[in-house]
Amino acid sequence: MTSLSVRRFERSREWYDYIFENRSFHKDTLPQYDLIIGPIANDTLYDTFGITASGLLSPEQSLKLLMLGGEYMQYVVKTPKCASQLEFISADVLDKSDIASNRQTVLAEEEQFHNDFAAELERLTGQ
Repeated sequence: MTSLSVRRFERSREWYDYIFENRSFHKDTLPQYDLIIGPIANDTLYDTFGITASGLLSPEQSLKLLMLGGEYMQYVVKTPKCASQLEFISADVLDKSDIASNRQTVLAEEEQFHNDFAAELERLTGQ
């Protein structure tokens, strides 16, 4: 990555604004970067965007909801220059028990997130 222009995000208002703009199909505000590294926001943002769009929460309150739960990172390859530097390193073959175990982990994390999300939403809205 030494020859690439890389932008790293943490969970923050700046990250939220960038993700929101991308999800809203606006023009990329960071076209100068080859690679973006930051927290995955898919499910959390979709849950929060519906609530935000309803006018129930302010952007600041929505951001508080986005801070809940575990944090997994993603790498977004934005340019051919970045893609050309990808190199296969290794692969793991998962058996059925590995897959079942991973599914249970995800289900437990999702349940915890939804519980935390509901509790924080109640706190934020006073309902």
